[in-house]
Amino acid sequence: MRQLQNDAAASAGNAVLPHFAVGGSFVTGFSVVNSGAQPARFSIAFHNDNGNPVSLPFNGLAATATLSDTIVANGAKYYEAGTPQGSPDGGIGRH
Repeated sequence: MRQLQNDAAASAGNAVLPHFAVGGSFVTGFSVVNSGAQPARFSIAFHNDNGNPVSLPFNGLAATATLSDTIVANGAKYYEAGTPQGSPDGGIGRH
């Protein structure tokens, strides 16, 4: 398991998350953590290695090229992308 951390505040603009891969007999999971005293909204757009948007299947959600949600104050939420039987996809996430 790899822990990624992005401390960019909402007013800091966009940030690029590290390269990821999903499918091909494995999934990629990550948690979004809100350490603030108020609920916080986030959005991550996923792109392939050529910079084009790519829709990813998320466990319990429809496939999407942009994952958006709200995390409760001092809370966290886990997301899992990919399907074990799917073909491999790679790319980057932009927050």
